[in-house]
Amino acid sequence: MASMSPATEPAPAPSHAEGPARVDDLLRRGREALAARRYVEARDLFDEALRLAPQDPRVQALAVTAEFWRRLAREGDGFDPPTGPPRHANRPAPGT
Repeated sequence: MASMSPATEPAPAPSHAEGPARVDDLLRRGREALAARRYVEARDLFDEALRLAPQDPRVQALAVTAEFWRRLAREGDGFDPPTGPPRHANRPAPGT
């Protein structure tokens, strides 16, 4: 019997660890990472869950959320904090 080359070998069957319990574990760990503000870790966990369950709306939503927070933490929100006193700082208070 001739052996198959790696390119023609059938892909291994998904193990039990790649089922719904695995996705639920990845989601749980990803939520914990989000809560702890470890956004890159959360995104990686949600990406893995997305690979296992690409049609699961929970996974899709959390993957987008983690990416949003990761970018926000890395790049900021695009609004610079105010510098100096407010424009109307020298205006007298109303009624004085």
